[in-house]
Amino acid sequence: MTGCKKKAVDPVATTSKSELMAGKTSRIWQTSAIKVDGKDTYTSLGACFKDNQLVLKADGDYERNNGAVKCKASEPQIIDAGKWSLKSNDSELVLGVRTFQIVELSANQFTIKVVTATDQVVLETFTAQTALATL
Repeated sequence: MTGCKKKAVDPVATTSKSELMAGKTSRIWQTSAIKVDGKDTYTSLGACFKDNQLVLKADGDYERNNGAVKCKASEPQIIDAGKWSLKSNDSELVLGVRTFQIVELSANQFTIKVVTATDQVVLETFTAQTALATL
């Protein structure tokens, strides 16, 4: 008798894009790269910008916060907050009133693209600071 082996199912492959972004409750993301018209601008940023966080919550809320290091002590901890969603067949990320094209999305990283009013192409890559819970 020949036994059948079940193929292992990759939990990330069966996870919705919304869940990749926000997990079961929330996920914390941190900018790890910024390119403007193909040129790296991230490395020239100060530490007070590099540790800023984007928190996406499963209930549709989001916040951008200053992380542990603020540029000025008087700055508020929360920079921006509101509702987030995916649209256009999950190819666009909406944060409040701003819409970004999703260029890449995986369990540990995503990249968004926006074209500014001056026609600059900005790519911002975020790296997960919290693991994706798949159970």
